[in-house]
Amino acid sequence: MTNHVVTTTRALPVIGISVAIALSAAHTATSEMMMPNRKRELSDAARSLAHLNRINVHVPMLPRQLVEAGFDAKQIEDDWSKVIRKSGVEVTDRDARDTNLPTLRLQAQLGDVEEEGVRLALCIQTITVIQPAFFRKINRSLYVPTYVSAKVTMAHEGALREPVQENLTVLISEFARNLREARASAPTKPRRRHPDNVRSLAGIRKINVHVVDLPRLPGKAAISAETIRGEWVAKLRDADLKITDADDADPTLPTLHVDIRVTTIETPPDRYLFTIGLKLIQPAQLKGHDLDIDVVSFSDMTATIASADNVIEFLRTNLEMLIDNLVKNIRRARSRKAPTE
Repeated sequence: MTNHVVTTTRALPVIGISVAIALSAAHTATSEMMMPNRKRELSDAARSLAHLNRINVHVPMLPRQLVEAGFDAKQIEDDWSKVIRKSGVEVTDRDARDTNLPTLRLQAQLGDVEEEGVRLALCIQTITVIQPAFFRKINRSLYVPTYVSAKVTMAHEGALREPVQENLTVLISEFARNLREARASAPTKPRRRHPDNVRSLAGIRKINVHVVDLPRLPGKAAISAETIRGEWVAKLRDADLKITDADDADPTLPTLHVDIRVTTIETPPDRYLFTIGLKLIQPAQLKGHDLDIDVVSFSDMTATIASADNVIEFLRTNLEMLIDNLVKNIRRARSRKAPTE
């Protein structure tokens, strides 16, 4: 006679679980229910997996009988982690589990039962996902099991290996399937938007550029507002912006103001604090009011300390940083691509 593993349902303390029994039989009858090919409706337990992106996998110490049957907790963790990663979910390293993350845990319990005068080992294998859930009535978040699945194996103690391994494979396969289906059916997260100050740059196609006359610079340092304006206009045109002439500004258009200020620092001596401010002013209407006003929709600023010998170098470095950042944000605002920063 040949040993077969058959699956049946028994009146056990665990409800709704399958029991794999290793029996000797000359013939084993099997039947399959033909189900229509339609989309499976996910249970709440499966839906609880929808937003899992990272998870811990933990298999505690196994019962002696399973260890003697050749099972190793770390090997099960490694095998299951590979299956979960194939479903697109990151698994933490064994030595770096994050207690704030959901945890998939396997628990194996061993007992014995008498079946038709024969004493058999009974092994209940349960996988549980524990994660935080918010309970409105008590206004608290608690770590609770949101997904539980179990299999029961009954076999002669020396024949546990094959049926237990089969049920472990079924458990992780069902979990991975539920995980994939839940993630695929989860509502798409709202598209991240750029900050409002960046979004305010999206529709700008033509602007005025005004550089406030510079204060007297220390030593022999010299640079004019016209020079700075010319350099900025060139970069803005590279960003497909049209610029009005300096002496023909259009008050209905947005205006870019650049202001440079110098403050003498007493300690240490011969040092100067330079602040460069950039602000984009454009017309807007207050919501709910028939009132048109000019608002600063985008601003930026740098500050640096320099000596008389390196004033121009520091000024140019900071001016370039400001205009490059403005151009970058103009391009970001025009792009439909979601922000990544």
